[in-house]
Amino acid sequence: MAELAKNTQGKDALKTRAYALYVLAKAGKPDKGTMDHLRDKEVQAQAKTPASKDQAQSMSADARAMLAAAYSATGNAKGGEALLRDLGEPASAPRAADIFDSRLRSQGLLLAALVDIAPDGPQAAEAVRTLARLLETAPVASTQE
Repeated sequence: MAELAKNTQGKDALKTRAYALYVLAKAGKPDKGTMDHLRDKEVQAQAKTPASKDQAQSMSADARAMLAAAYSATGNAKGGEALLRDLGEPASAPRAADIFDSRLRSQGLLLAALVDIAPDGPQAAEAVRTLARLLETAPVASTQE
């Protein structure tokens, strides 16, 4: 898992790396250096102007929440606060790019991370409402959901 957190490359690498860092932190073996590096890159990408944001690689909402939850798991919730600003809703990868990803799955991961950070917070409550709406309108769910 530690190698996955550091060496994953490709279009979906940021989500995979954030998930790996989240799992490591929950297991009590956080990679704080990689967490800081990924967070700092994301904060820089979010600070860019809208025109240049397209060129900067940016994390999805669920990946940002997982990285923030990794900080929370280490006892440093403040370390992930910037990642939770203007979170929005997660977007899944196109089916051709990742057969295991979907909007429902991404929303579930977002909710799990937000519950770890602040179970009674307004972002977690909104994530629950969004997940409920998705479940009501979703076609058949896969085993990944």
